[in-house]
Amino acid sequence: MLPSPILNAAKTATKTVTTTSTKVKALKPTPTPPRLLVLSLGNPPEYDGTRHSVGHYVLSKLARRLNAIDTRVGRYESAVIHDVEEDKPDIWLYRVPGYMNLSGKSVAPFIRTFTSTIGSAEIVVLFDELDLDLGKVKIRKRGSSHRGHNGLRDIQKINEIGKEYTGIQIGIGRYYNGDKNTEGVVAKYVLSKFRPEEREIIDDVVVDRVIALLKEMQLGKYIFEKVKS
Repeated sequence: MLPSPILNAAKTATKTVTTTSTKVKALKPTPTPPRLLVLSLGNPPEYDGTRHSVGHYVLSKLARRLNAIDTRVGRYESAVIHDVEEDKPDIWLYRVPGYMNLSGKSVAPFIRTFTSTIGSAEIVVLFDELDLDLGKVKIRKRGSSHRGHNGLRDIQKINEIGKEYTGIQIGIGRYYNGDKNTEGVVAKYVLSKFRPEEREIIDDVVVDRVIALLKEMQLGKYIFEKVKS
């Protein structure tokens, strides 16, 4: 397991240039994509392997697959992925410590330290999504509601993040008996551990999809897209 780790979509603007005989479009150069800071939401280590902490699980797999380098940002353990050969911006990984419901309070001091020592970054958040089948991965645009997810609810309260992040939803499905909205039933389900065959789906399918999305984000895709008000 990665130790508590950190392991605009610049739509090309155009303007019309008039010549004596024709009109051509002059493309402004695409800005260099910024570094990414990927945060995973979940619960403390004793809950590793549970559905609610799937963000942490995927983050640890990303770190291994992409050869992340363990490092520190101030006093915080983190990790960084360098794409030296492809000359792409770094991807930093950080496992938000503590309990899901206190994610904002837990991550705020790290964000301040990161910004003052490393610099600015576009924030990407990995989190579990009940209303998405296991094996599915989906982007949630900046400015989106937390939709009842307590971890997102808490990080949206802090000035350091608010709604200025791109979410990567990791499906855990609603594979349980009983009313899907009954709090006790849902809580028991999200705190249950994945079965071996479910973990295989995450390892073989989900991690690949998340890596593909991050590589697109390194090129500026998705990270600047906002929900329409």
